[in-house]
Amino acid sequence: MSKKKTTNHQDFDKVLKELFIDLFLPFISEEYGIKKENIGVIDTTVKRTQERRMDFACKVLGDDEYIIQIEFQTKNDTLIHYRMLDYYEVLARNEGLPVKQLLIYVGKLKMTMKDYIEHPNLKFNFKIANLSEINYHELLNSNLPESVMLAILGDFQNENPKQVISTILHRLRVVVRDDIFLQKCFFRLEILSELRNLETETIKQIRNMPITGIDIRKTYFYQEVQRLNREEGREIGIEEGLERTAINLLKKGMTIDFVCECTGLSKLKVKELQKKV
Repeated sequence: MSKKKTTNHQDFDKVLKELFIDLFLPFISEEYGIKKENIGVIDTTVKRTQERRMDFACKVLGDDEYIIQIEFQTKNDTLIHYRMLDYYEVLARNEGLPVKQLLIYVGKLKMTMKDYIEHPNLKFNFKIANLSEINYHELLNSNLPESVMLAILGDFQNENPKQVISTILHRLRVVVRDDIFLQKCFFRLEILSELRNLETETIKQIRNMPITGIDIRKTYFYQEVQRLNREEGREIGIEEGLERTAINLLKKGMTIDFVCECTGLSKLKVKELQKKV
């Protein structure tokens, strides 16, 4: 049982990392005052005795070239300042350019990480952005759907979480006019909501939103499920992979009809799986 939880946590972190890179590119562009077309992604693999990979790094092109390196943290890391120094040294040496570093913290607990190192012969620092300390209205009022989604990680200012979720969903409905892309935004918001233990309420409100005229087979969520089906099918067998996917969807509160549509399983089979949930 514990092994399964570990695997799920690793998968969740991987999804989060991919999601954050996509969501934070507009944030990074605004933070550093650069245009997207002037960003060139570079290799983020750090080769040491044990290889590790940075979350994101890019080269800002133009007259004043430099490197931006981003790390995303969902929990406090007491050694993060040494890891950031390690990344700085590799990037500066390999690219021969100045490096600007930003750590984005999205965890639930109070942020306790150090953003500096001070030794007699070394002074080093980097920037930390703690999303939980940003008033969610600052993100909510943006016209960028990426920023609106990130509002669920901000400071709710003692407002009722249910009302905040409702406000975020309706704001997304305003800034996103394409229903297919809106479904993608909802799926991403669901992932982010798990960082605040709000996934149950978020899913409930999403399911109650009136979005009509959508072919479920064209939605981002459906396509993601099909991709996971294929990946799990290769590893554990098609039938078992579909059943696992169905169980995960049922746990998230999806209807039997929706699960049947996504997995291709019969209603009878899905009802049997629902009993296990």
